[in-house]
Amino acid sequence: MARSTTDYVVLVKTLKINGSPLATASIILDTVLESGIEVTSQFALSDQSGQATFHVVEGNYSLQIEFPGGYWGWTSGAIGYYLVVEPFKVSSDMTVIVDPRINASRLSVDAFDLQGKPLNERVSLSSLGKRLPHAHVVGNTESWGNLVCYATPGYYHVVLDVPTYLLWKRSVNLTKDVSVVFVPTPEDVATLNLTVDPSAISGIPGQDVWINFYFDFYESNGTFGGWARSFCFTNPQFSASQIVYVQSGFYNTKLRIEVSDMTDPGKNYRVQFVNPPLATDYSPILYIQGGVNSDVTFGGSLNANLYTNASTYSRSDSVMLFLNVTDSHGHRLSRLDGGEVTYGNLTITDPSGNMVKDKMTFLPDTMNKNPYVFQIPYSSEFGAFICSVEVDSPSLNFYGGKLLVNSTFIYQPTHDIALTSITPSKNVVAEGHSVSVNATILNQGDFSETFDVTFYANGTKIETLPVALENGASTNLSFTWNTSGFAYGNYTISAVADTVPNEADATDNNCTRNTPVHIGVPGDISGPTLGVYDGKCDMRDVSYLIVRFNTKPDSANWNANTDINNDATVNMRDISIAILNFNQHE
Repeated sequence: MARSTTDYVVLVKTLKINGSPLATASIILDTVLESGIEVTSQFALSDQSGQATFHVVEGNYSLQIEFPGGYWGWTSGAIGYYLVVEPFKVSSDMTVIVDPRINASRLSVDAFDLQGKPLNERVSLSSLGKRLPHAHVVGNTESWGNLVCYATPGYYHVVLDVPTYLLWKRSVNLTKDVSVVFVPTPEDVATLNLTVDPSAISGIPGQDVWINFYFDFYESNGTFGGWARSFCFTNPQFSASQIVYVQSGFYNTKLRIEVSDMTDPGKNYRVQFVNPPLATDYSPILYIQGGVNSDVTFGGSLNANLYTNASTYSRSDSVMLFLNVTDSHGHRLSRLDGGEVTYGNLTITDPSGNMVKDKMTFLPDTMNKNPYVFQIPYSSEFGAFICSVEVDSPSLNFYGGKLLVNSTFIYQPTHDIALTSITPSKNVVAEGHSVSVNATILNQGDFSETFDVTFYANGTKIETLPVALENGASTNLSFTWNTSGFAYGNYTISAVADTVPNEADATDNNCTRNTPVHIGVPGDISGPTLGVYDGKCDMRDVSYLIVRFNTKPDSANWNANTDINNDATVNMRDISIAILNFNQHE
């Protein structure tokens, strides 16, 4: 029977830098989806001839070849490799040869401790691109502190994994051969004292145990920055503590703890937040600042604080709700289980116990920058609103279970008026003549109000009007301003409403007209530019009035400035005023 045309053989041949086969290398075959996402589909170790065979269907694939020189089962001093084959199409049987001599860069790492002594420790690469979501080990430095490896060209973090150090070199450009030297100085790093609260460890009283700390570090933008390990032994009745040196920066750190019997390496003690109760698990993410001496203790109890940006609110106010979650050692936590969906079920009830918001997702926020904003319904009754959040997450087992926290705010009736607009009937008025001024005022509060509104022209009071308004109502005010006695010039019109007793917000009790009113020579309503005054009355103004003769406010070509005597009609009275002031200047 003929073989299915959808089943093809991909033979992968791996080589070392000297051209000999790369045996026992890890070969990862990724399927490349239409979206561009790569998903691991198959894994194999190369045989002694450096080969591995994969059976695949037609599609796009990519390869990662990893050989950690000097790591665990390999001899120190072996050369490490991290090689990537970019997406390729499979539509028939094919052979892929991975040859570092063609497309690889050489990385040389020299590592020393704070005292300048060579370090024989593990080195990992963490990509600055889309690959390597976690650090990949490329080898151990030799006894004199050196490691050589080859990697596909790109930008990487080089991570040195030392029990008491977390050091890395940013933006290493491996598009060419690179040498990296780790020579930390006391100015480069700071101590991070990492401790496990006694409540997080259980075991046999009096029995010493090993406690291995594993720390995954993430940069402030969420990029994986590397991981470090540290260990000590202790009696389970006491805290376990260890110093780690951390470079400067802002990081999130996620702790994994392994607790085992010193005398029996195969025996594991239960760490209380582990589920299932095996050797390792993740604790919540904590936030630290590298380069600053810090003390971090994992364990203890959990505290949650739900609060609002104010204690009392009025109509149209927005309530801002914040949820701050910390442990008993003062560490802030955002997503409690280290990246999975963690939330509180938020409910809000009104003074009668009616549900206003029912169990909506509400994430804790580490820096209190993203509160939940709640708009009080306008029809709500006044009184106390109760907000409740049930903080829940799988890793709350670490702290003894879920928490229910409450907060109360008061919705109270208020006094509040607002001036919303001020509008003169014209922008140019003849000196000694009148202009109508209109204003709109709103009672935004919950009480009937009586107050005065005072109007000003360039700060000079020109009118005061009494106002009586029911709650929720608005009204239009109007008066006529006689400009007699005012000099030629521009005048800014403004209005101020009295502050009523116990007013919640008086900032909107005043209003100013942005466009000034010009007081000028009677009849000066045009000039070289039609309809724009020029400081004198001449034939341009008379002609402009004649063109607008007999127009009224409902006329298509109405211009209020041409109604000089303010009687709502352009007629011979207005033309007579212009003639009487003919050739007058400001």
